[in-house]
Parts: sequence; structure tokens; C-alpha cells
Amino acid sequence: MGSGKKIVPLQFSYSCGLFECGGEIYQRLPGTLLLRIDPIRSQVIRDRLESKICSCCRGEMLIVHCMTHKDEVTPTTFYWACDGCGFFKFAMSNQVLAGRDIDLPFIKEFDSRNEVPSLSQLSVVINQNRDRLYTMDPTRFEVFVGSILRDFYQCEVHHVGRSGDDGIDLIVIVGENPLMVQVKRRTKSHSTEGIEVVKLLFASVFGQGGNSAMVVTTASRFSRPSHTWIANPQLRDLKFQMQLVDVNSLMSMINAVRSNGSPLPWETHWDSHKFGVRYDYSEFQPGTWQHIPLEDGDLLVDLTNQESPRLLAWSHHKLDSCVEITGSQENFQSVQCAEMAFDDLLHKYGDQAVVGTCRVNYQYFLDVESVPAVAMTPLITRWRSLFPEAMVDQMDWC
Repeated sequence: MGSGKKIVPLQFSYSCGLFECGGEIYQRLPGTLLLRIDPIRSQVIRDRLESKICSCCRGEMLIVHCMTHKDEVTPTTFYWACDGCGFFKFAMSNQVLAGRDIDLPFIKEFDSRNEVPSLSQLSVVINQNRDRLYTMDPTRFEVFVGSILRDFYQCEVHHVGRSGDDGIDLIVIVGENPLMVQVKRRTKSHSTEGIEVVKLLFASVFGQGGNSAMVVTTASRFSRPSHTWIANPQLRDLKFQMQLVDVNSLMSMINAVRSNGSPLPWETHWDSHKFGVRYDYSEFQPGTWQHIPLEDGDLLVDLTNQESPRLLAWSHHKLDSCVEITGSQENFQSVQCAEMAFDDLLHKYGDQAVVGTCRVNYQYFLDVESVPAVAMTPLITRWRSLFPEAMVDQMDWC
């Protein structure tokens, strides 16, 4: 059996400050400057903002905060948040400029090929209405249970459930022996989980050399033969442990996970007052950032951390995208001198061997919150000179 996909909570590395006005979308830059985003990507952003489906886990986006005012000056603010993974969207009307400010969170550390978003945020909804357990999509329920087990045991969990999974939906890496879990989402709250499920899971786990198993179900109870069977002395002789978790026991785990009091991602965003982009001049140290103009692009080099420098690169064909590269000082020096060739989706550098030893992030937007405004000044000055049609100053609209 393969390792499946690791369940990981999404870490929203940064949020991109955008502004929508007159049918166009802009990215906020230091001061009052805006960078116009091309129409195709603007429509993608608009669709993402208006969609009621989460782009990360396909959950439901709900309005979780709305602050409206009768006057025409005070902004109206909205938050939409996914009830599962915690992804959120923020919009605030700007009556003065007849537009709206938008914040969309972005995730740098996530590999969709090998990872699946944790759905532990669903514990909030389930605490309020446990009946949702009985109508949840079975696969989504498996990931939700895996997310709860991950937080409850503070361990690594992999979702392996699929057709022909031999009854094993989750692998919980806790202790010396992996705990193999079968998840059953029953549609009736008064149902009873029978002994057949317990025996089949034992056969699958024991056949694969395991000795620890768990059945998690939305049934209200397990049958008496099920409890009798797992207490069989022969299982103890085999050093095999079987846990039976009915809906009440599952709810206890859910309550324990939710009671840790950690704020939701949108609440953190709200509390930090990150409306748009904030710029911190105090952290800028002269000489740690360097602007390198290229014939067909620009580089910003961050040497704050000498052991792991950072490079941000733009093509003049696509100002609203950038590539971030980090690596060792030795490899980084070669990358600095590499000529760039950009494709619409794939960013290529001349020195592929060097890039292969570094870490590359392809970003739709620059994480300007982590770049001091002073460091971006020469870059923006060049852009305003070469591409005046792409740069807009909000002061011109006032």
C-alpha cells in the first residue's frame, strides 16, 4: 500500500494586497503606486474572489464577517472563509476611489501531489451542528477524521483511502507502530457498527504486518459482538490492539482539538489589521539589498542572510509575476548572472544546473510585505520609466 497524501494544515505565508477599480485589478506597491494586472489574470482573480467554492480544498466559502455602514465614507468590509481548511478572502469597499481593496492569502509551502489540506477547521462547524457528519462526502470525511487525529495525537497522518484500499483509509504515525484506521461515515445517527467491519480491518492490518488498528464511525455505537471480539485473548497473544471510536468518542476528540483556542486564519488577518500591504522601513539595512537591471528583466538580491541569500526576478514581459530563488552563497552567485528566458507559465533560467541545487518558488505576485519599500524604490523607478502604462498612482484619481 502506498503512503498516500500527508495531511497538513495550510500555512498562509502572506496575503497579496490588490485594488479593483473601473473593471481592472491592480497590485498595491509602496506608497500610492499600483501595478496593473493583465486582463486574463484579472479575470482569474475576480473568479476566485466571487467563487463560493474554496480553491484549496473544494469546501464551501461562507461569509463569516460583514461590517456595513449607512454613511458613504466608512468602508464596508467582508470576510469569506472556508469551513474546512481555513482559506479566506477579504474585501473592503473604497468609496473615495469607487473601488474595493482585496486581500487574497497565498501558500508557499504546499505540494498538492503529495499533500492534502487539513480540514480541522471543520471542527468549529461540527461542534455547532454534529448532524453535518452524516451528510459529509465520504472522502472528505476521511480527511476530516485524519485531520482531527493529527491534531489530537500531535503526529503525522496520511490519507490512503481509495478504491481497493483494503479497508485502510488513514495511517497515523504515532508511537513505534503505525496506527491503521478505517473510517465509516454512516448516514443515520442511530445506526450500529457491526462486527464485520472490525474483522475485515483486522485481516487487512494483520496481513500487512501491522499490530495497531482503529475503526472510526458516525454510528452511535458498536455492536456487543464487536467489543467482545476485540477483547479476545488471542488478539492479546498476537500483541494486536484494536480501538473502536463511535460518534460520541469522535465528538470528544473534536471538542478537544477545537478547545485549544487557536484563532482562525481570517481572525488572525483581521486582528493584525493587514488591510492591503504594510511596509516596514525599519528593518531595511543599507547594502543588504541590491537591484540588478537586466536587458529584459530585473533582479532584487537580498543578502541579509549570507548563508542563504534570496533572489527575486521579473521579466519585462510579465511584471505582475516574479520568481523567488534561495540557495547557498556559492550557487547563488552563479544564478545572479544567469540571463532569463520567460514562458507564460514556466520560468526558466540559463543556468539550469545551478537552479537545480537551489530552491525555486514561482509566484503570481510579489510578497512585498517581506521586501522593504526602500529596496523596491530603484526597481519601481525603472518600471515607471520603461512602462508608464503599467503603473498607476492613486493620487492621480483623487
